[in-house]
Amino acid sequence: MPPNASVLGNAWYCNDGFNRVGDSCVALKVPPNASVLGNAWYCNDGFNRVGDSCVALKVPPNASVFGNAWYCNEGFKQVG
Repeated sequence: MPPNASVLGNAWYCNDGFNRVGDSCVALKVPPNASVLGNAWYCNDGFNRVGDSCVALKVPPNASVFGNAWYCNEGFKQVG
């Protein structure tokens, strides 16, 4: 069993933040403003994935971020 792996039953699996490459576990390349979930990374709230990076949303005044999108606050309407 390679480093950064765990045994489950009669097999081994790479730990969170690592991917299996042949007989080893290789660390994910996680960009700033991202979090690891299992063997993948996802952009944090307020950021969108663009290629291998996380880019901040452009949030207008009177709007709030929810996940990787923004929505107008109560009493306001999106225009454009």
